[in-house]
Amino acid sequence: MKAMIQHNSIAVLTSKRAEIKDPEAKKLAEEIMEAQLRDIAQMKMIIYRLENQKEE
Repeated sequence: MKAMIQHNSIAVLTSKRAEIKDPEAKKLAEEIMEAQLRDIAQMKMIIYRLENQKEE
């Protein structure tokens, strides 16, 4: 999952750095970035939970 965070982070960086002029394409890049950031946050929470759960 940690590798997935890196992968999603690259998508966010690419979307931020893109010099997109077309409004539709720009909106799509923004939506991709928002979705990736949500996914990263969720993955971090899962990793935290798994790393800190007590052995049962």
